[in-house]
Amino acid sequence: MSAGFHLTAVEDQRYTLPMAPVRTLLMVILLGARVAAAQATVVGTVDDSLNVEPSRRAGPLRGATVVLAELGRESVADARGMFRFEGVPAGTYTLSFFHPLLDSLDLAAPRRSVEVPPAGRVSVRLAVPRGASIYAQLCGATPGDTLGVIVGRVRAAADGAAVTGATVTTTWSELTVGAGRTRQRAYHTTAVSGDRGVFVLCRVPTDIVADITVSASGFTAGPVPVNVSETGVGHADLLLPRAAGDTGTVRGIVIDQRGKPAENALVSIAGLERRTRSAADGRFALVNVPAGTRALEVRRIGTEPTVQIIHVMSDSTLGVNVTLGRGVQLLAATTIRTASSREASGFALRRRGALGEYLTGDEMRRRGFVRISESMFRFNGLSAALQPQGGQWLFTMRNLTGAPCIPRYYVDGFLWPEWGNPFDDIDLMRPRDILGIEVYRAQYTPPNYPPDPRTGCGVILIWRR
Repeated sequence: MSAGFHLTAVEDQRYTLPMAPVRTLLMVILLGARVAAAQATVVGTVDDSLNVEPSRRAGPLRGATVVLAELGRESVADARGMFRFEGVPAGTYTLSFFHPLLDSLDLAAPRRSVEVPPAGRVSVRLAVPRGASIYAQLCGATPGDTLGVIVGRVRAAADGAAVTGATVTTTWSELTVGAGRTRQRAYHTTAVSGDRGVFVLCRVPTDIVADITVSASGFTAGPVPVNVSETGVGHADLLLPRAAGDTGTVRGIVIDQRGKPAENALVSIAGLERRTRSAADGRFALVNVPAGTRALEVRRIGTEPTVQIIHVMSDSTLGVNVTLGRGVQLLAATTIRTASSREASGFALRRRGALGEYLTGDEMRRRGFVRISESMFRFNGLSAALQPQGGQWLFTMRNLTGAPCIPRYYVDGFLWPEWGNPFDDIDLMRPRDILGIEVYRAQYTPPNYPPDPRTGCGVILIWRR
C-alpha cells in the first residue's frame, strides 16, 4: 500500500507541475536558438604574395595565425592557407595575422576591416604586402620596375642571439654590349644590422642572383646567393661566427634525380678551402667548417650544379641531403669538331687582337705539357693555389674590383659547368686534343662569351680539335 501511495504521489506531482516554469524554459531555449541563428561564419585565405611568379596567383601562407581582434579569437591557416571563425555575432571587426616570415622581415601585416551580417558567411582574403609596398616602407622611395630590396636578420652561430652592427654587403655585375664593345661594371650595396639584427639592402636589381656576405669583428660568413625576383623582395637570414673556434661539421648524402646514391660528386663550400668527393654510397663529410651561413656546392660532370644554403652552428654536426641537378647533354665528338673548325679562324683573329692571352695546342705539345692544368701556369693573368684536399690546383684571376675570383670556362663555345675546380674534369682531356686556349679579364671578354655577372670574373676559352 505504501509503495502504491508513493507512486501515485509522484505521478500526481508530475502532472500538476505549475506551467509558468515550463513556459520560461521554453522561452530560453527558443531565444538561444535565435541567438545562434543570428551568428555568422567568417572564412578566408592568407596568401604569400612574395614567393610566387608575378604571372601566377599568390600561393598559400600556411601556418599564419589569423586574429579576430575584438573577440580575442585566433585561427591558424592550414596547408591551403585557409582559416575559419564560427559563431561570429553581427558587427564590425578587425582581421590581421602573424607569421615568422613577417617577423623575419620586421614587417607588420596589413589589417582588414570586416562587416559581419547577422547571419550567413563572409569571405575574406588576406595577403603579405606586395614588393613595391615593402620597398616603399623599408627604403622610403618608389622602387620602379627594376629595383628591389633584400631584408633579413644576422644572428650568432653559437647561440642564435641577434648581432647588431654587422656589415652586410651584396655584390653584382652589369654587362653592357654596344658599338662592338663589351663593358662590365661591378656594383655593391651595404647595410649595417640594427636592433634585433635586422638589415635592409635597398636598390638591388630585381633580375639577378646577388651574392651576400656578412662580417663583424673580423669574422665573416658567405657568400651565399639570394634571388631578388620580379616580386622585388629577397630574404636572407644569416649566421655569423663570433670566435676563432666556431666550427662545425657537415655530413650528408648526394643522390641523383632517380634517388640513387651519386658517387664522385664534388662537394665544396663557396669561398672556403673545404672540398671533398662523395663515396660510392653517396656519403660525404666536411670537417672544421667555419660556422655561419654558407653555400654548399655539389657538382658532377653530366649534371647541372646544385647550390644549397646551409647554416653551420658552432660545435655541431649538420646533416644535409643533396639532390644533383638535372642531367645535361654532353656534346658528341662530331659536334665538337664542327664547332672547333668554325672557331679556328675566330681564335686566330682574336689572337691578333691581343686583348687576352693565348696558347695554341702546338705550343703546348712543344713545351711538353701532359695535363691542361699545367699549361695554365704560362698565363700571367692567372694565379694558382694548391688545394689541401685532393692536391688539385685552383686557378683564379682578378675581377674588376681587384678581388680574386674563379673565372668562367667555355669549352668549344659552350659554358662548362662551374666547378669549384674545373680541372678535376677538364684534365680528362689531353693537350694533343687541344686547338687553343684563350684567357681574358672581364673587361676584355669576347661578346659571345660573357663573364660571370655575379663575380665580375673573366673567362677561359678552350677549343678542341
